[in-house]
Amino acid sequence: MNNFYDNITEKKFKILTILTCFFGDFTVLYWIWGQKSKYFAKYMNYVYKVLEAQGQMNIPRDLESEVYQLMTQSLLIMFTGLMTAHAIIYLTHWFNRKFSRGYIKLYAATATLGCFALFVSSPLQNLHFAVLTFFYGLVAWGLIRKKEQ
Repeated sequence: MNNFYDNITEKKFKILTILTCFFGDFTVLYWIWGQKSKYFAKYMNYVYKVLEAQGQMNIPRDLESEVYQLMTQSLLIMFTGLMTAHAIIYLTHWFNRKFSRGYIKLYAATATLGCFALFVSSPLQNLHFAVLTFFYGLVAWGLIRKKEQ
């Protein structure tokens, strides 16, 4: 593995870093988007139990659809904000900014652990997280190993 880091140029490593992080961002956000319906159903069951416990039986018919739309819009706004912030950080990393290098180093290290945990939680369904774990680990170790230029 050390041979890999010794032979790769700084420019190629930056490209690998940025592509890995962008692909990882999209993959994790896509996974979260896919989980939205499952968590929404659990949330609405909880809401109905609380409303029943409070004695409120007049539940609006369109409550579920409105809450679902609100949750969907909130997720889209958060995803857009995250991707915009990360695009700026990846761009500044391309131009050798110290903060972005430190941010990506920490991000890749924690993403390695997070993707590994998601893979272990359901190996057959989350096989793509094993690939992400490898590439995030490659990036994190490379950023830790390589000296700042």
